[in-house]
Amino acid sequence: MTQKSMTKEEIEAGVLSTVTSRFLRLREGTSRRDLVVRFKNIEVLDNLLRQGILRRTNAGGPELYFPAAPAFQFCGDSDITRFARQGLTAVVHILRGMFEAESEKDNFTLEDLLNHARITFPDHIMDKDSLKLGLYLARDFNVLGGYTVNPDDTEITSFRISESVITIEDIDSLWDVVTARYKPVEGTSLNSIERTFAFEETVPMAFATVSGFDWSVIHPEVVNVSEKRFASSHFADSVEAALKAVNERVKKIVLEKTGNEYDGSDLMERAFSIRKPILLLGDLSTATGRSMQIGYMQIFAGSMTGIRNPKAHANIEIDATRAMHFLFLASLLMAKLDEATIAEATPSGVANTSVAVSKLNLVVSLSTEGTPPSQVLRLAANKLITVSQVEYMSSTEACIAAEGVSMHGLTVDVPVNDNLLLKLWNTPRSDRNTFDGSGPAKIAVTISDGGKTHHYILPVQLEAILIGSTMHRKLIGSRTFREG
Repeated sequence: MTQKSMTKEEIEAGVLSTVTSRFLRLREGTSRRDLVVRFKNIEVLDNLLRQGILRRTNAGGPELYFPAAPAFQFCGDSDITRFARQGLTAVVHILRGMFEAESEKDNFTLEDLLNHARITFPDHIMDKDSLKLGLYLARDFNVLGGYTVNPDDTEITSFRISESVITIEDIDSLWDVVTARYKPVEGTSLNSIERTFAFEETVPMAFATVSGFDWSVIHPEVVNVSEKRFASSHFADSVEAALKAVNERVKKIVLEKTGNEYDGSDLMERAFSIRKPILLLGDLSTATGRSMQIGYMQIFAGSMTGIRNPKAHANIEIDATRAMHFLFLASLLMAKLDEATIAEATPSGVANTSVAVSKLNLVVSLSTEGTPPSQVLRLAANKLITVSQVEYMSSTEACIAAEGVSMHGLTVDVPVNDNLLLKLWNTPRSDRNTFDGSGPAKIAVTISDGGKTHHYILPVQLEAILIGSTMHRKLIGSRTFREG
């Protein structure tokens, strides 16, 4: 059967079978490139990732896909499904016994799990591989209060047990209850999964898993920095990234207005001060407005002190449910910044609200960052932007190659396309170094903010650099662009 004749459901099952089988056989992920070449359907891959059926990593190498629990449910191989379900069910039984017995211990290892397996199932010889898989999948069932993984992200090496494991009424049906939320509408693909988000009707909130989070209600900037981290079960990291984004957004506004750089709770107290505010969330001439200003100042500052800082400076892990709580908070803070206005001092010293944050003149810093082959074009703006195109140009602004992208955020890192850069490098240019191809060039980016489109051109220098025994092409350049 050719890929063109396969239905979307058949392609989905094929992708999931490939990823789960490789994971079980080799204990490794499947590269996105291999899946694209084999199945020739990018939409299916992106949908499976977005639904949380697959998770991905990209630690300086190729983008790899790993199976989450529903991947084993929908892979089309009943033996694989049974193996995963049995492993997960056994592990949850063991975790409950460990939680009840180990009152003085907090952190556990795989060896601890294997030892307790003999206690929980004294009449059975437990398969180690099955238990390792069950522990790996336990992250999707919210029974772990935190965990660490090996460098390949294929095994959980240490973990804490969530108290929610005690509240599960029927462990033996847990797999069916949770994976039932992924059941597609009859006759459609996994992309048509019915998502009511009414957890209390089907799954207790304690089992709100990675894939059950409705990102459509979260602020786009939080989605931009947190979704991938959350999907790969790096919950504390996803929260820290969201609150760092809030901090950076306020920091840019305050720096532009005052010329001074502050951070954390000090930044928030200065930004939302009652006496000399920079950002206004209410009418300070009224008691209600002043109360709102003070209240949100305390929420912004408290979020930096009580949530962001501990996660940034300590090895703290949280579960999916708590991460959701914090991400909703970060989303609220971003939404309040959308609503805020810039305080302008009047002769009497009283602030007015003549300039909304959303109406600020756009300022974008564009620079090349990193080292080949992992260079990026970094755009840092004072408001939310969307990058739609990157052009690789000669110094005379002749476009040699271009690619469409779709990335948004306050800070956007667009990976340098080495194939397009090579095309620019090899193109005859009057100012090109005939010896190694280096010389001046330009990079153009097209961005939009609030419906307005902007086209910025960054002069760069192309340089050849030797890393190890490999010659690489490097871009060097930076410039700040200001509208208005």
